[in-house]
Amino acid sequence: MKIVKDSAIYLSGELISKVVPFLLLPYLSRKLGVEGFGELSYYQTFLALLGIFIGLSQDGAVARYFYRYGKRSLNLVVSTGYVYTMTVGILGIVFCWIAKSEIMFYLVLSSIFQVFLSVQLSIRQCQKQAFPYTLIQFGSAITNALFTVIMLELYETELVEKRILAVLFSNIFITILAYIIYKQKTLSKSFNLSQYK
Repeated sequence: MKIVKDSAIYLSGELISKVVPFLLLPYLSRKLGVEGFGELSYYQTFLALLGIFIGLSQDGAVARYFYRYGKRSLNLVVSTGYVYTMTVGILGIVFCWIAKSEIMFYLVLSSIFQVFLSVQLSIRQCQKQAFPYTLIQFGSAITNALFTVIMLELYETELVEKRILAVLFSNIFITILAYIIYKQKTLSKSFNLSQYK
């Protein structure tokens, strides 16, 4: 019975997280226009490609590690992946600085936090935490839509850039929230010389 309940929670979370951006499409097409919407699609393609190079399927690596070794040292794998992501991300940011491309800078940052978020989702899914998984997805979709509407209503120019910034702010907000919750539930061991005397 638990598997049916969890499946229903996962399915509803997936549906809600996909419906919100779908409902945002008419608003985006009206605000951005044909040219702006095409430009946004162009940058979203870059975002997807950056996610591949920056993330290297860390969510898959976390899942494989979890199913092979269990929770033991999962935090080490997650932390190592985050260090890799930050290293490659910083190299990407330096490249954007050299190229003087502000929008690519936003895309690299957004991609970094998207990788962090996908790892957090993978952890929740592996540990069969259906409700937190769904909550993270739902929160991501809602904050993405909310930040998009706020940014596009506040500004009149460079709306494609504002949409990318809204995605970035949403990713940062939800990733930090998910990571704080993850760290609260993770036991960390520290070396203490007095315990070996």
